[in-house]
Amino acid sequence: MRAVIRGASVFRRAWTVVLFLLRQFVGAPKRLRRPAEAALTGGVDGAGEPTEFRLRRRRRWVDTGITIRPGQAVTVTAHGDLILSRLLGISLPVASTVQFRVGTGAVQACRGAATDLDTSTGGRLLILVVEPGLLADESGQLDLTVPRLPLRGSVHLSVIRWADTSARRGAQQPIPVPTGWSHHPRVGASQIYSEHGNEIVCRTHRDAGILRFPVDVAIDEDLHFSWSWLVDRLPSSLAEDTFLTHDYLSTALEFDDGRDLTWMWSSQLAQGTVFRCPLPWWKSRETHYVVRSGRDGLGHWQNEDRAVLRDIKNAGIQPRPSRVTAVWLIANTLLAGDQAEARYRNIALTSSTHTQTITPTKRGAA
Repeated sequence: MRAVIRGASVFRRAWTVVLFLLRQFVGAPKRLRRPAEAALTGGVDGAGEPTEFRLRRRRRWVDTGITIRPGQAVTVTAHGDLILSRLLGISLPVASTVQFRVGTGAVQACRGAATDLDTSTGGRLLILVVEPGLLADESGQLDLTVPRLPLRGSVHLSVIRWADTSARRGAQQPIPVPTGWSHHPRVGASQIYSEHGNEIVCRTHRDAGILRFPVDVAIDEDLHFSWSWLVDRLPSSLAEDTFLTHDYLSTALEFDDGRDLTWMWSSQLAQGTVFRCPLPWWKSRETHYVVRSGRDGLGHWQNEDRAVLRDIKNAGIQPRPSRVTAVWLIANTLLAGDQAEARYRNIALTSSTHTQTITPTKRGAA
């Protein structure tokens, strides 16, 4: 059956925003005023060496002036939100807006209230406070063509250089990335995906993440993309095709021309609906295809098998890409601030000439 390619009607879009406003407004002031609690209970009064910062969104790396020795124990506590809409109660928490670099080391994501830094390279501590999507790659390069969001507010950071490593406690340890996968640099190293046996588990609340698994597969007439997922909780109760309500779960394929097609489970949109991503930067690159709709099937394993070229044609993706370069898992709960839970397994790309099975622990091609 050919996909339904359409935008939501003006009437339905208006009611979607009204419903979002009614659902969010009552709880908005409480969420915006409540800072994350500091996760550290010691070290600030003498055991460590704290330096305080309050930063607004800046579209550049900020040099803190702090030089860190290689291997020195350093923790950064953080709280505060960047506010997109105080009226609607939409704000971006520190875990989605703050990044760190030590010297020439890799970009490190903020893990919420407290983050232990990897200081193996040593060097100056740099901090980036921006909306998701500005990081172009893992090296820390910024893409200043990304449209600005009207963000207000600031984040409060305390950099603690520990005199006694044994006194350090309370920071959340990073969740290892499932084997063979990596975080998409545009979204950063979220802590929402974990590996459990042959499954990838997603648990997210006021966060966003994209896992990326590199492949190189030709888009033949008979190429199929298959996976199994058990979704316990969808992140939105509203149609996901507007900027304000675009919280969702999906799988995706990235193509050799930089575009991607995602297959999502919608709470409201009809099965077969296709729409462009409503978020800045992504809207010219990403297309969403609804493969499941509503609550039927939640809490049970569901098996999907998609004919890739057929879905590309039905989604109106032109010109036609020639190769698949990566498999993605996507989750977003930043806008409504709700929770979502899902598990994934048996992810594969197959055709008459190629089979690639993708699991958390092993990959192979034949």
